[in-house]
Amino acid sequence: MATNAINALQANPNSFNTCLEKVVPRTTAVTVVCRVSNRAAEISAHEGKTSRKKGSHDTANIKPAPIRGPEARSSSPTLIPTVLPIVYKVSGTNRFEVMHALDISRKDEVWGMQLKSGIFIKKTVQSEETAAYNRPYAGYVAEKLEFNGRKGHLPSWKHFLTTINDLGASERISATAAILDNYGIPADGELDCRCWCEEKVEHNPMHFFRFDGTNGNHRIEACFESVCLQHERIAVVFD
Repeated sequence: MATNAINALQANPNSFNTCLEKVVPRTTAVTVVCRVSNRAAEISAHEGKTSRKKGSHDTANIKPAPIRGPEARSSSPTLIPTVLPIVYKVSGTNRFEVMHALDISRKDEVWGMQLKSGIFIKKTVQSEETAAYNRPYAGYVAEKLEFNGRKGHLPSWKHFLTTINDLGASERISATAAILDNYGIPADGELDCRCWCEEKVEHNPMHFFRFDGTNGNHRIEACFESVCLQHERIAVVFD
């Protein structure tokens, strides 16, 4: 009888009722054999499912997710960290973008740098021979530029004061210019320049702000708007 019960379970290992139906009469021994054999089959089947489920989540088979977003940008070999943010003029537009790094792939778009006061200042100054900006033209250029949906304009002299009163301004400009130069982008490191301002001074049409390249040494000078300045650096703000 017990042998018949085992044979019945081998034919259908998951059915206790089938085991009993195929074995007549249903003695106690047969019932016990059927129950024990059927339970063993259930345990075996359950362990198989558990093993398969565990295998599907095996950490050895999980591949790391690709790096995206800031992690990818910060690890990019084309980005060189800079002391001051770099201002990029997007090719074919008057639109500015700012990044706290030098993007080697965008060297031709580097326009200048952003000072701590928020002023955007061109990376090079105009020499006496190449002076191009008088006051009206400087204002025209500034108003054509755009950053984050805002139009530009020339800074006020009060805005320039916030730059020159920052005792680390010259050092930061020099350090940032050195990085640009190191990657083949001409840049003037000294804060030795003149920048047009938006206000009028006394009876003169306009005036400019003059730095002499050292911290804390500056002055406001009156100038007729038709004059082109040597050592001029155009500066723009967006507020």
